[in-house]
Amino acid sequence: MRRILVAGLILASGVLLSASVWGQSSFDIRVRIDPSRGVLTGEQSVVLTNTSTGAWESLLFQWSLSASTKRVEEVSDRGGNPLSVRYIKSEDTLSEGDVFLFEVVLPSPLPSGEETTLRLKFSASGLTQQEDAYLLSDTWYPRLYTSVKGRDTGASDDPAFFNVSLTIPSSFKVAASGKELSRLQEGEGRVRIDYEGELLRGFSLMVSSGWERLVTTTSGVEIQSYFQPEYEHWGKRLAAIASEVIDFYSRKFGSYPYKKLCIVPGSKTEEGGYSTPNIIVVHQSFDKMAADFGVSFALGFSRWLIAHLIASQYWGIYIVDAPPFPPWLTNGLALYSDRSYMESIRFSNPIYYNLLQYYLQAAAEGLNTTVLRPIAELESELPDWENIVAKGKALAIVNMLVHLIGEKEFDRVLIQLLRRYY
Repeated sequence: MRRILVAGLILASGVLLSASVWGQSSFDIRVRIDPSRGVLTGEQSVVLTNTSTGAWESLLFQWSLSASTKRVEEVSDRGGNPLSVRYIKSEDTLSEGDVFLFEVVLPSPLPSGEETTLRLKFSASGLTQQEDAYLLSDTWYPRLYTSVKGRDTGASDDPAFFNVSLTIPSSFKVAASGKELSRLQEGEGRVRIDYEGELLRGFSLMVSSGWERLVTTTSGVEIQSYFQPEYEHWGKRLAAIASEVIDFYSRKFGSYPYKKLCIVPGSKTEEGGYSTPNIIVVHQSFDKMAADFGVSFALGFSRWLIAHLIASQYWGIYIVDAPPFPPWLTNGLALYSDRSYMESIRFSNPIYYNLLQYYLQAAAEGLNTTVLRPIAELESELPDWENIVAKGKALAIVNMLVHLIGEKEFDRVLIQLLRRYY
């Protein structure tokens, strides 16, 4: 019976986890950032293969960089011939805020199995700055836009190859998703840094002239901790926690998916953080938290937060849910992973109980908490669908599976998922 349940979970995950839409695309990007003026200029070449069954007549791109002005200055084919571009108003899509959509019309339909190359030039001004940094998540360059059964689902997160060349003032520290290959000093106090990234779901760049950096290595993973000088104690502490967490996950899941992890400071007033490929952004509110609730609470929260954000590198970035459904499976697996770490160090955290209560309360009220529903449908019926469904019910489902087949067998399933769906 146990084997049947394990096999069922693996087969079900084939439907719930994302499969490739574009094949193995590649990005070659040259970008220049002028922090003093808040200006970014870039050129990118993207190669992609039509892995669908029909011919492509056009391609959609999404550019979600937070800036006051954005321009796509030129789009051409491999030979440099200009291509027609149609700009799409935000009200025509399900996107909001800083999203910028445009459609590129191909010179002729691209048959299934064929490859094409597009070249784009783009620029932006009025870049949004946070504290003393520009935190450019994997939305600073135009990305392919996908749809499932006619519904827009956002920028493609298929694994891709990246070659990125960044020009920036030499005084700036840079946290990047890829591996640094070389540095070349240029005129006017600037440096060009070349990176490569293999099978990443996006490429993030985060830069600041006010950061210090600490580098450590554990389980074959280089940890780069960036911090403001006044938060050096937390920069060192978070690096030590990350090292401990990666060691734990490497033992639990067999390995860590990447050879690099950057820890970057976020807001000084917010709590929590977020993950992008190979980078976790951690808001710097721990000192205030320690003053308000005690040092022990702040230390416990920092341990849980780092464990959760690193777990999200496995479940949410390395492995992703299939659109248009909410990320309930990867959220549930990330919460299971960080809870396992917290239990290993005998640290209790009420967040797991609280998330379950969101779901149980909604179920008691007779609300529809079905997980396999499009996000737009959930948003219209459950304003707090993220806590109720994508986290609370997700955790309940994972708890049930662990109870049915046991933690050891469940971990074996997760190892197979990591090997199979990337």
